[in-house]
Amino acid sequence: MSLKKVFGSQGEASVAAYLEKIGYVIIGRNYKKMHGEIDLIARKDSEIAFVEVKTRSNTYIEPENLISPAQRKKIIATAKVYAAEHDLVDYVWRFDAALLIGTPPYQKLTYIPNAFTEEE
Repeated sequence: MSLKKVFGSQGEASVAAYLEKIGYVIIGRNYKKMHGEIDLIARKDSEIAFVEVKTRSNTYIEPENLISPAQRKKIIATAKVYAAEHDLVDYVWRFDAALLIGTPPYQKLTYIPNAFTEEE
């Protein structure tokens, strides 16, 4: 496994641990379909969070630049497939982003609920 993959996997594990600590249940990891991939899928009460995780070793990017418009479209399309496969009609969906800066254990986690919407 490449260093980049290891770094990304460790970041996803850190974000999953954070979400579990604040009451979410991780119901999916690295969900892949033809449209794209979703790093984490978490549930809390009647909410489903589709989470994109970004890891950076020592640089910071502005939160609004975390996920490109093309990547957002792929995440939304993939989320729709997941929701259909898992009958999530009674849940409120949202698209979150997590940015980890530094090497493991990460120095800083920025978690952005509702990082983007389907309308964007």
